[in-house]
Amino acid sequence: MSVVFELPLPLRPPYRLHRLAYGSGAPQVSVVAGIDGDEVTGMHAVNLVAGVLAVQRPSGAVYLLPCVNTPGAETGEKTFLGEELDAAFLGGPTSPAGRVAGAVVDATAGELCIEVQSGNRVTDELPHARTPLYGRALEAGRASGLPVVWKRAGKHFDGGLMGAWRAEARPALTLRGGQAGVLSADASRQLARAIVRILAARGLVPPEASAANPVLETDQVDEYRSSFAGFFAAEVRVGERVRAGAVLGVVRSPIGGDTVEEVRILRPGIVLSARVYPLVNARELLVRVAVG
Repeated sequence: MSVVFELPLPLRPPYRLHRLAYGSGAPQVSVVAGIDGDEVTGMHAVNLVAGVLAVQRPSGAVYLLPCVNTPGAETGEKTFLGEELDAAFLGGPTSPAGRVAGAVVDATAGELCIEVQSGNRVTDELPHARTPLYGRALEAGRASGLPVVWKRAGKHFDGGLMGAWRAEARPALTLRGGQAGVLSADASRQLARAIVRILAARGLVPPEASAANPVLETDQVDEYRSSFAGFFAAEVRVGERVRAGAVLGVVRSPIGGDTVEEVRILRPGIVLSARVYPLVNARELLVRVAVG
């Protein structure tokens, strides 16, 4: 482990960006987690990958940054000293967050970058890959073996670390799973195995003996949002395959429990994300379904 960047801070120890490097030469792949300080499932996943690489020297180089936002992780907060670190990647080094973002870009190298993320504080995510519509990053998403590969237009990757890589015409993708502020050991294991599969597909480590999970590849994801404020009780869970017409959940009055809205599936698919905190405002996301 090495410190690749250090930033003095007032009234507290300096910030240090740590990077783990395994192997040397080509190909090279970088894996990053913890840009949001409360996304602990991704941090754990990358450290699980570190355990694999510690005993299995890659045929190339793998760079791991398991926890970028250490100040946020220490306090369980998303932000970096009050700043949105994810929003600082394309803004230039005009603030501490901007300088850290620039250091992360400098510390990642190679032919592919994988960022590991989670859902927010109120939403659980099925471990899945988010990729551009074509290219090497899509190939990596397919190699991940995760249950869903969500192909998205380039505009969805114009910000954050993914946007910084794409601005330099370098392929990058996101693996997501779990919920911010909560460690899901199962999601961490799935994400770690997905990363190892991607490394195997790039020839860095031997392939697994067992086949990867079947993948639903789609560019169509339906979002279901509440029409009214209330108390949302989900009837589905992430990873569940649902049919058209099935009830996703019911929005009820928080006091008295009267039904305000019943939310039903329009197109069949796999539940990609689901709200786990029940109190909702109008137009807030309840469920995403990957269509297929």
